[in-house]
Amino acid sequence: MTTKRIVFTRPDGGVTVIVPIPQPGETEAQTLARCSARAVPAGTPFVVLDETALPSRRWRNAWRLSGTTIMHHLPAAKAIRRGELLSERDTRLARVRHREQEAREDGQNALATQLRTRAVTLRQIEAQADTDLTALTDLAALAAYRPTAFSQED
Repeated sequence: MTTKRIVFTRPDGGVTVIVPIPQPGETEAQTLARCSARAVPAGTPFVVLDETALPSRRWRNAWRLSGTTIMHHLPAAKAIRRGELLSERDTRLARVRHREQEAREDGQNALATQLRTRAVTLRQIEAQADTDLTALTDLAALAAYRPTAFSQED
């Protein structure tokens, strides 16, 4: 098994990484030539990198190829993080709405009102996240970011 990877930029700007699998008796150079001919679109430039040159897969959809280096495109990473946060928000919101409905059915109007207020707070996370994510300047801060409204259990 080779530690080399075939890397190229897709039309959407993202990066594709091909893991070449050698055929029996094939040299590494032959494997790379065969796999690149089959996997890389005609006319598309590509590079061969060692697997150790690949960054963490955490932000893989934000990778951009610059020469022979894979860089992170911060705006794309922010969009990924925003999607993750909104998905978590939606899960929490569904749980709160369900609990609110149960509270109303059980005649617990005070609890239902508290839960309604919590639902409003959760819906506002999108605007808060958009503002906060704009200010972040590196991947570590982006990965660590959590809206303050997530500090409360739902």
